[in-house]
Amino acid sequence: YRNSRLSELSKRVGELTEKMQFEGISEEEHSELQRLKEEQRSIVIESNENLKSMDAELTEKEAYIKDLNDQYVAKKKKKTRLEQALNNVRNNSEYDAYESEITVADARLKELKEEIDSKSDESNKLYGRLADGINLAYKRQAGAVPDAPFDKNYHELAMKRMLRYAAENGYDK
Repeated sequence: YRNSRLSELSKRVGELTEKMQFEGISEEEHSELQRLKEEQRSIVIESNENLKSMDAELTEKEAYIKDLNDQYVAKKKKKTRLEQALNNVRNNSEYDAYESEITVADARLKELKEEIDSKSDESNKLYGRLADGINLAYKRQAGAVPDAPFDKNYHELAMKRMLRYAAENGYDK
């Protein structure tokens, strides 16, 4: 079932993509294209344990990054409120307290930003590996011919074989 459904999906996605490139597609066709691509992706991921685990890990990382971003936004708002309150202080002890809180908020914002950047990099690398795996699985399940081992430098291999044959069989001239 999977392979036949995947073939149907690939055919329709190809039709819509070609139509989009040359004629343009309606909003309904665009949403159909997105839905078909997502179904295609889920079939491929579900059929491969390695891709399934990568997808689960990626989903987990994305949720963690979203949580970090939410924390970052909340801290940024708190810092803005503290800076506004700092302008309305009437004595040095209040000013010092606000200044201290702002410093702590700045440090936490910096930590969150570094962690978000780090996790985003990890997530992007994982997403790249997942996309490569999905593309490879598409090729395999769609019955595509795999890349040949010497498709770029077959002429070098042929020349090496000719030279070796000539040397082994006494062709000097």
